Amino acid sequence: MSIALLITFRETLEASLVVGIILAYLRKTENAHHERFIWSGVGLGAMFSLVLAYVFDRLLGGFTGRAEEIYEGMTMLVAAGLLSWMIIWMMRQSASLRRSIEQKVETHIERDHPVGLMLLAFLSIAREGTETVIFLKAAFLQAQSAYSSAGAVLGIVLAVAISYLLFKGMRYLPIKSFFRISGIILILFAAGLAAHGAHEFMEAGLLPESMTLWNLAAHPVLSADAFAGSMMKALLGYNDKMTLLEGLVYLVYVGGIIGVWNSINRTPRTTIR
Repeated sequence: MSIALLITFRETLEASLVVGIILAYLRKTENAHHERFIWSGVGLGAMFSLVLAYVFDRLLGGFTGRAEEIYEGMTMLVAAGLLSWMIIWMMRQSASLRRSIEQKVETHIERDHPVGLMLLAFLSIAREGTETVIFLKAAFLQAQSAYSSAGAVLGIVLAVAISYLLFKGMRYLPIKSFFRISGIILILFAAGLAAHGAHEFMEAGLLPESMTLWNLAAHPVLSADAFAGSMMKALLGYNDKMTLLEGLVYLVYVGGIIGVWNSINRTPRTTIR
């Protein structure tokens, strides 16, 4: 499983769950005639995400030398920060997400504001789409795998299929476990992005050079070019040539997120259903 598949699967699933909650509430309250506004918002959000992806692919990048190193370092650090925010937001909001969305829908219905419903759907899709574009760009820069694009498309297809099954009544699907496990993997991936961003800044001369902790580039199993090493690099942020500064960035990031995670987990909450 590539990290691109995991990213698009999780982001698309989150967006699909939000849209599903909105549609279910409209039908529950006999306001299904507003569904066209929801689908319009979904379409606009998807178009916004595609345009943003084009901008990232065509208009950003193409740098060489020091500018390329700074650009890649910034992209990875921004992606790591957004991943952190996304994971923490999901942990904090999981208990009240459904009710919060339903209250917003109810408010727009009471005010006879269908455009607000469209905007609600648009913002949900656009937010997840923006995160997906940035995460995938960082993943491609780090892994540079030919299979990343295929994995990204497959993740979207799988998430839409799972969302369909969920809202057809298949409640036994382990969504809570999925978000917990994927959250752990993405934390490690984001830590790798932060460490790799520090590496790019060292290459650009923005950070001082650091001693090498290990160099396993020639190892038959742990090399980033070997299957096991490439999988660890893609999913866990592994680096076969780790410096002291990169290792410290990795550990500090993981330790900080674990601290926040434990703090949030002390408060009882329910799952997204």
